[in-house]
Amino acid sequence: MVMPIYFDFIPQPPLWRIDWPCIETENRSWLSRLEATPQDAEWHAEGNVLVHTKMVCEALAGLEEWRSLDEAAREIVFVAALMHDIGKPDCTKTQDGRIVSHRIDFSSLAPPRLFVRERPLPQTSHPIPN
Repeated sequence: MVMPIYFDFIPQPPLWRIDWPCIETENRSWLSRLEATPQDAEWHAEGNVLVHTKMVCEALAGLEEWRSLDEAAREIVFVAALMHDIGKPDCTKTQDGRIVSHRIDFSSLAPPRLFVRERPLPQTSHPIPN
């Protein structure tokens, strides 16, 4: 059984391209917070949290292991990658001249809940690889 796609921005074959303008338009409120959150250059020389998040998602979309999952599993894993640092804006601070994010603030779970409220994630029977 093929599961419907709940999010229209999940990369699809044959190009596996990520539609960043679509993602940014639909999710501007919390993505702008990621963009405004710096990271320590020693650990994340790529820049702010949104740049890092985009790199994670692009790397995921290039993985054959991810591409071989069923549509529902790809969707779940992609949304997880997109949201993996959603709590960083709430816990990032400068300490002793360094940018630190020691504890992700669980109050930041509100944006993902809003994100999926009207489009619950699909169920999948496909095992998600380690």
